[in-house]
Amino acid sequence: MSATAVIAALALMQAVAVQTPQDPVPTAPQSAPVQSETTLGDVVVEGAPATVERLKDFVAEIGGGPRRRLMARWNTPLCIGTANVRRDYAEPFIDHVAQVAVQVGAKVDGPGCRANVLVFFTNDGSTVAKSLVENNPTSFTPPTRGPQLGRAALEAFVTKDRPVRWWHLSQDVEALTGNPVQMVTVVTPPPESAEYDVPQIQVARMSRLNSGMRVDLQQALLIVDTSRLGDTSPGALADYVAMVILTEIDPETQAAGFPSILSLFSDQPTSASLTSWDWNYLRSLYSSATGRPTRQFQEREIAAGMQRLITRDVARADAQGE
Repeated sequence: MSATAVIAALALMQAVAVQTPQDPVPTAPQSAPVQSETTLGDVVVEGAPATVERLKDFVAEIGGGPRRRLMARWNTPLCIGTANVRRDYAEPFIDHVAQVAVQVGAKVDGPGCRANVLVFFTNDGSTVAKSLVENNPTSFTPPTRGPQLGRAALEAFVTKDRPVRWWHLSQDVEALTGNPVQMVTVVTPPPESAEYDVPQIQVARMSRLNSGMRVDLQQALLIVDTSRLGDTSPGALADYVAMVILTEIDPETQAAGFPSILSLFSDQPTSASLTSWDWNYLRSLYSSATGRPTRQFQEREIAAGMQRLITRDVARADAQGE
């Protein structure tokens, strides 16, 4: 694919509405079919013990993004676009991801919206990723959005051969207003006279349990390398993509030992669909309070929420089996 075509695809993130039936659509490689119908699989209730400690390990294992930041989520509606895939594949794929988003509590824009998520299908993921980064470096590491993933993460995005690779952009905002957090420079008294950049935040009241900030996902780019999908089913791919769109997932995780769709491309996959752990991770993330003081506090709260939901699911399954 030419650099011009790649740059044009990235521009969808900024200026182009999601394709409508009147728009031309490039032909997709035949190795990457997408479901002809949008069907969400049954929730798989896992039998392994779901203790808070085990769930905390899962949350910590899969969580991505800068470790100095809170876990991010979409607080504005998602608008999902695709590139380099035929419309009869793209539309059910987008519908599937959108249905997952709605079921976990995220909002989704309607047809004709301006894309903030782009899923790019190609048979050469590394070349596409390299072209995107080389021609649009500031699009991946903007200077004014707070802590971001560094050069090592961007290098891995380009060079590591993965069936699906992704890059999110997020921003620290005030939990009360949704406005971007402004940083101010504070100078300590002499003799140190050290300078620190600290956030200036509007809060309703002072609290040690509330930082007054949240992290909003703003854009996401995913590259699906069709040459590396193997016999992955369309439904499994759509579930996997939904999971990594809706939150910042560590690209290195294979969710080893955990029942999760994130194990799909590992040596020992445990599931080919979203599991109860995946669903309840996302539901807990999207229903949890914003403005938590630390990431660790947030991780514990999400794990506790997961345990409540998983216990409920198991109880319902037992009741239905009687």
